[in-house]
Amino acid sequence: INPEDAEDLFTSGVDVITSGNHIWKKTRIYTYLDDKEEIIRPANYPSSVPGKGYTIFETGVARVLVMNVLGTMFMDSLACPFETVDKILEREKGRYDISALDIHAEATAEKKALGYYLDGRVNAIFGTHTHVTTADEQILPKGSGYITDVGMCGPYHSVLGVEKEQSVAKFNGNIVGRYRESKEAGFISGIVFEL
Repeated sequence: INPEDAEDLFTSGVDVITSGNHIWKKTRIYTYLDDKEEIIRPANYPSSVPGKGYTIFETGVARVLVMNVLGTMFMDSLACPFETVDKILEREKGRYDISALDIHAEATAEKKALGYYLDGRVNAIFGTHTHVTTADEQILPKGSGYITDVGMCGPYHSVLGVEKEQSVAKFNGNIVGRYRESKEAGFISGIVFEL
């Protein structure tokens, strides 16, 4: 994401933007992450990197804690996401009414394990990164809402947003160069948690 796209989303009514491992691709976002609390990067990156891994915002009805962590299985080697969330919950205890967590991770098992680990302590737990909406939305035994992946927003007829022809060529062993974004019609995936 770049600052202009983030501002468009905020102007459209978005309260908080979470991110993942690609947050660092556009260097213009670095200063923006330090200046804008409503866009967060995974909290388990070292404190030396730009931005914060969580924020609390007021809705007028409740104070909402939104956290973001990156899974470590098949991803970057970072601090443990389980311990990272524990530390945030402890640090911010009493300062929020509702909590939500975006776990940006490759492995379904890691997302699911974190969901059960935080069940009853975080209200809404949702996964991102794998670009495909899962059909396992559920209320966990201790009351947390959970889904493994909320899906992607982007071109419908594509492979993770990339031109489908280019992706097919790549998997057939061809050299395809830099990925080209599909220009097909877009769509939005997501989930609504009612608390």
